[in-house]
Amino acid sequence: MTLLPLTTADSVQAHAIHEAVQYTAWSQSTFDDCLTPPYEGWMIKLEGKVVGFCILLFVLDEATLMEIAVAPEAQGQGLGKAMLNATLEHCKTKGMHTCWLEVRASNQRAIQLYTSHGFQVIEIRKGYYPTASGREDAIVMMCELAGQPA
Repeated sequence: MTLLPLTTADSVQAHAIHEAVQYTAWSQSTFDDCLTPPYEGWMIKLEGKVVGFCILLFVLDEATLMEIAVAPEAQGQGLGKAMLNATLEHCKTKGMHTCWLEVRASNQRAIQLYTSHGFQVIEIRKGYYPTASGREDAIVMMCELAGQPA
């Protein structure tokens, strides 16, 4: 599996995935802004269709995984794991020392995936994310990349 640069030509398809998996989605214009430096967008395409994407923010030697998502119809095939592997390798090749992310406390599948890739819980942000019935916590996680082979 190879990550391809996510450009504005494919951003509508990627944004549709974003809307499908997020309770409160970014607007298309905000999403497109995240494809310009210091952000980078990457995607997976199968048969000409975007089925997964990630958005990274690079500041000094830290990467922040702003979002990583797989289309609901393509989930359960290992694409998220493969995309996370490729994303972390990309961060290493750019000389990043750490990778940060936030995840909803209820997203146990994602938390398990991140933990299996070396992410550790750094803090809990109480009531950070809106939900249909109120708010839920965000878990801030970080992975050390420095010294790991690219």
